[in-house]
Amino acid sequence: VHVVVVGGGAAGTELSMSVKGRWSPILGDENVRVTVLDSNQQLLPSESPANRQALVNTLKKRGIHVVHGCTVKE
Repeated sequence: VHVVVVGGGAAGTELSMSVKGRWSPILGDENVRVTVLDSNQQLLPSESPANRQALVNTLKKRGIHVVHGCTVKE
């Protein structure tokens, strides 16, 4: 299963972690891939650097991939 979440804001990153946390125990962590598409060059640009880094570390720990600088047309 590969889930793509559009938007790297607070809601998108929370949704990505929720999907991974819900389905990994059922399908196996190796069978659930989650990718976050973010139009910015960094997650949560209005947050402090420490908060951003904590989020990046958490996403990496959970195996959630983030793609920056992209937009979705459809």
